[in-house]
Amino acid sequence: MPANASEKMRGLIYPWGAQASPAAGTPVRVAEGVWWLRFPMPMSLDHINLWLLEDGEGWTIVDTCLDIDTARTLWESLFDGFMGGKPVRRVICTHLHVDHVGWNTRLENGRWVPTFPKAPYVFGQTAFDYWTETHPKT
Repeated sequence: MPANASEKMRGLIYPWGAQASPAAGTPVRVAEGVWWLRFPMPMSLDHINLWLLEDGEGWTIVDTCLDIDTARTLWESLFDGFMGGKPVRRVICTHLHVDHVGWNTRLENGRWVPTFPKAPYVFGQTAFDYWTETHPKT
């Protein structure tokens, strides 16, 4: 990321400029223990910003992206490399749109199971209430 390219736009300060973005799946340190990721998506919204938080002897993931081959490949590369094989201790969902939570579960032997079965998944009560009322059997 370019140094000293800070830019203010619409009341937000972008430390590397408003158009800066990391390469797909490449963590960029934004603060001590906080890493910014960007994953590509195959739609008009062509990317998602994700976050890795160092969490003691493991990691907290903020949003997981869609369950697509590209995202799975990027995650596997991160698990094997940058994340050093440390466990995912929790998953935080900023909101429950599929592009942010699509890889929270995966289909295994015909059943949907948590991608990170030992990690709690954290999300807002309002979103939980909405989805459980709208789709009570899912």
